[in-house]
Parts: sequence; structure tokens; C-alpha cells
Amino acid sequence: MPSYRRTTAIALLLLTCFDVANSSMNPDPEPVHDGPIQVYIMSGQSNMEGYGLGTTTCDRITSTTVCHNETHDPEQLGKCVFDDEDGECCFTKKYPGREGYREEKCRYYSLDNYTLTALVESGNEEYQHFQNATGHWETRDDVKITINGYSHPLQGRILPLSVGFGIGNPYGGAHEDSVLIGPELEFGNVVGNHIKKQVLLIKYAVGG
Repeated sequence: MPSYRRTTAIALLLLTCFDVANSSMNPDPEPVHDGPIQVYIMSGQSNMEGYGLGTTTCDRITSTTVCHNETHDPEQLGKCVFDDEDGECCFTKKYPGREGYREEKCRYYSLDNYTLTALVESGNEEYQHFQNATGHWETRDDVKITINGYSHPLQGRILPLSVGFGIGNPYGGAHEDSVLIGPELEFGNVVGNHIKKQVLLIKYAVGG
């Protein structure tokens, strides 16, 4: 890691720990036991940024958005279509080609059963802890997270762990309305459940 990135990461760690130590991270500390804040640094490149799909409007399983048949109609570009090759719904984009030729292909992300929303609504017990009884994404006051190094509207803030801390500007074909997740989500859940102490995740990722 270049020296300026190491310096940034160290400064972020010191400032964050000072801020957390002087704030009420969990209004209701039970069942979190007293003791030092458990700090985990999650550092990496694009995979650490997080490109897992939490939710998107183009999801055949959970969305009311109509999944149109894929065509080469320029007016369908950017809309939710059914990809005949993969049998999935996805957003489309224009691919560069011959002059005057507009080709509509599904973006890189496969959707349908692969969003976290669809997995939760499948009823599989393994995914039910991500959503609360009101149908909203669960948050954890005993596990806080701060992110830096990549574009995200919540960058630099200290917030309860929940869905939505993946890359802020959808990339690789994900539509702009997509909510993305990274490895912080389940890592934080597992660590928080295991150690029963206040946890802080410091996530620093730069795509590469």
C-alpha cells in the first residue's frame, strides 16, 4: 500500500476510535457486555468495496417493475428486460458498435434470485436476520461501521451496520437505483453475535 494511503488509514483509525469512544454507540447496551470497543479493520480493493446486490427495481421475484422482452429497440435501453440467453431480468445498456448500430445487451449483473431481497423473501431461514418484522433492513447498534476510500454518500460517518455500505456508485452494469452490499454485512453480524461486545468496523477500500 502506498505511504499516503497508509497515512490516511492510520489517521482514519485514530480519529474514528476517538469519536466512538466519546459517543453513545448503543443506547440499550444489552446484551453487549462492558469492555473495550472491538475494532476490526477491513481493507482491500474492489471486492472489499462491495458489489453484492441488496435490492434493485429490476427483480422478477420481488419487484412490480414489468420485465419486458429484450429487443433492439433503442427506446428500451436502460429499462428492465428479460434476457433470453440467461432467463433473467436485468437492466440494459448500449454497447459500442458499428456506426448507427445500437445493440442492447443485459448488463453484467445477474439479478432475479441473486438479490438479498429475493433471498430473504424466499423464506430460507439462513437470510431472515437481515430483515426485521416490519420488512425493513435490520440495523445493529452494537456493531458500527465507518467507510472510506471509495465513493459513497455515507463516507466518513459512523453508523449502525446495515444493508447499503457497498460501492456507492453502482458499477459493472448495476443500475443506479441498486443498493449494494459488501463483506462487512455478514462479517459484522457474525462477530457481533460471537463476542457480545461493542464492535467497530473500519472499512477502507480502493478499487483496483
